[in-house]
Amino acid sequence: MTTATQATGGTAAGKKRDTKPEVEVQVFASAVQKDGPEGEPHVRADEMSGPEKQMLCIIVDESDPLPYPLKPLKMAYGPDEQVYDIPEEAKAAVFGEVWPFHGCPALDDLRFDLHEQRLFKFREAQVIRHNGRNLIVSPYYARSGGMTVDFMPPECAESEDRACVLTAK
Repeated sequence: MTTATQATGGTAAGKKRDTKPEVEVQVFASAVQKDGPEGEPHVRADEMSGPEKQMLCIIVDESDPLPYPLKPLKMAYGPDEQVYDIPEEAKAAVFGEVWPFHGCPALDDLRFDLHEQRLFKFREAQVIRHNGRNLIVSPYYARSGGMTVDFMPPECAESEDRACVLTAK
């Protein structure tokens, strides 16, 4: 399970806020039941990673598309997405710009995807275009839906109790 808390100064309905709210995402997860086909994690909803997308749309402002071609990404269920074809030599700069939290991982850093229950090198991550935003997703996103709020430090792969706090930029 992923939960988020938002601390804001509040605004009156209909008024545009002048500053971005302080946002802190607290991620707590226990071992995922692998009751899907061939012992894979089973996740199902109308749209892949709906709650995570809602959280990220609070944290990440709408932005211009990146200057890279988009290609279709066939999702395991729900609507297909559009993923950028980013050259390897541009990934560090792009990920640093798009990463929504303080402390962007280095390309060779390992991350643990809570949905997929697998480790990956951060350079394997992808960027999708969703709801006017550029969002970093796991290399397993199309299959199980891992997004930045689901990326845990590698030591979480060995633990049943997982928790971390991410602070938005």
